[in-house]
Amino acid sequence: MTRELWFKITTARRELDPEGRFSHPVPQADNLPDPDATEVQSHEFKKPDFQWIHDDDSEADERYIQKSFAIECKRLGAPTKSRWRLNEQYVVGGMNRFRDPRWKYGRGMAEGAMIGFIQNMEFEAISSAIDSDSKRIGFDRISRDPRGWQERSVSRLGNSFRREFPITPFRLFHLWLDIRDVPLKAKRSVHPAPKCAPKRRRTPR
Repeated sequence: MTRELWFKITTARRELDPEGRFSHPVPQADNLPDPDATEVQSHEFKKPDFQWIHDDDSEADERYIQKSFAIECKRLGAPTKSRWRLNEQYVVGGMNRFRDPRWKYGRGMAEGAMIGFIQNMEFEAISSAIDSDSKRIGFDRISRDPRGWQERSVSRLGNSFRREFPITPFRLFHLWLDIRDVPLKAKRSVHPAPKCAPKRRRTPR
């Protein structure tokens, strides 16, 4: 799903910004080097799903001029057969990475984004589960767009919170894509490379 989203983002970027003024998103890349650190930090090796890396022309210090708008993607819905709790992971393995100093997603920015792929369950049930897990680790309830839930479309939500690194407070936008009626594409089979026939040993004469 994230891979398909990448192609959609690329198409939209070319249509909305044909001159490339706002650079382009980068998938699965390391966080930018931390200009406040004198040596490599562990959070610099963390990889948001997408980053929109750009130069901030208003920044006077060259060390701080490059910024990254981070986007993290997660599935939403009922637990999987392996008991992976999707809604809980949206919070602890998604939202919290924008607040946790060990991850520092969106460092140096005042905003970031989460994209949720709704696979099953009703909107309200997912929202209730997200609010419960958010409260458990100290997040305020996610506010819903006045237009409400958008079936077979994109629902918009948001929340703000404080964190131990700049910029704080931080605003996180949430885009929930309803894909419950979208048929999943079958994975392409990858055929293993043919095994080479074993070499025949030469019989000593």
